[in-house]
Amino acid sequence: MKTRDRIIIALGIIGIFFVFATIQIRNKQYQVEKAYAQAQQEVTSHDLQSILPYKNKYMGNAPNNINLFSHLPLSDYPRNYSQNPDTFTFEIHFEGTASGMGKNRLQKEILYSSVAGFALIDNLQSLKYDFTDQCFTVRRKDIEKQYGDLKALLNESSWHAMQEKLKKTGDVERIFTEVTLRQKKEGMSG
Repeated sequence: MKTRDRIIIALGIIGIFFVFATIQIRNKQYQVEKAYAQAQQEVTSHDLQSILPYKNKYMGNAPNNINLFSHLPLSDYPRNYSQNPDTFTFEIHFEGTASGMGKNRLQKEILYSSVAGFALIDNLQSLKYDFTDQCFTVRRKDIEKQYGDLKALLNESSWHAMQEKLKKTGDVERIFTEVTLRQKKEGMSG
């Protein structure tokens, strides 16, 4: 075998090795990204840094609001948005039922999303979570009664402390009951 043939074979082996290594690295990156995306759907592991870019003084900035709520738990449910600048209300209209989601998940995610929305959008006064069977309205003043100064939560340690409280089902149920106005839709049961 000539030297040239050996070099070609060696380069071929090296090339195959690099292709294999690249595939392995990309698969690992994909798994990390997938795990991160799943963690963003859970209120106790959601990353504050992922939503800080959407901090805004005015709720009238619809694209900002949509981006914020698209980066919060519940974003895996099909939905659309509307807002009422007269009442400083942002509405999220879900295509599914609230009852089909599980009581604890629903309560935690509405509370978490409400805290995030009010902490990051200064003049937002009300959030409406509109499902096909029920509608939940959360007001800033009620969230502030539970959590205090919302701007003070916008650091990692305070945010994590708030997330830890959402692990306690009894606390979640109590707070949810105190801060939400619930409205069943006609013809629906549950």
